[in-house]
Amino acid sequence: MKAFSLFVIVLFMSCLNSPQAQSSQKADSDSANVTEEVRETEVDSDTTQSSATGYVELDSTNFHEIVTEGEGISMVDFYSPRCPACNAMTSIIDSIAREFGDDVLIGKLNTDNDNTIWRQHLIQTLPTFVFFKDGEEYHRIEGRDTKEKLIEGIEMGLNNSEK
Repeated sequence: MKAFSLFVIVLFMSCLNSPQAQSSQKADSDSANVTEEVRETEVDSDTTQSSATGYVELDSTNFHEIVTEGEGISMVDFYSPRCPACNAMTSIIDSIAREFGDDVLIGKLNTDNDNTIWRQHLIQTLPTFVFFKDGEEYHRIEGRDTKEKLIEGIEMGLNNSEK
């Protein structure tokens, strides 16, 4: 029983490790960055959005231009590919990105590859979903959650925009 409890605690803690601890364990960048191959379409001159998933890969080179200096509603998924809870959310994020299309920018920021942005936004739990309206944070969800809760976060900003 003690071994099972220890296993559960270790598994739980692996999901809740801070991005700082995770970044010190960086995997080989080539293998960590391998994702499904998708056809990319141009969003801006420096930004690509996956046509298969509908989200934008963010990092320190494009985050400010796209999110904090951008207009409209954005939802940013702060994640690590080594986080089981983050991986469990992937299909939900893909679905939301396809569902909201051009109305909402859905971005993903890999905390293993970027040590700047997650620190600036005080990310302590993975995954964390931060919602922005015209560059200002208006809501956040920490940890794994339902598609409905993420959509509620998006709709908070959209409903506020209509007033």
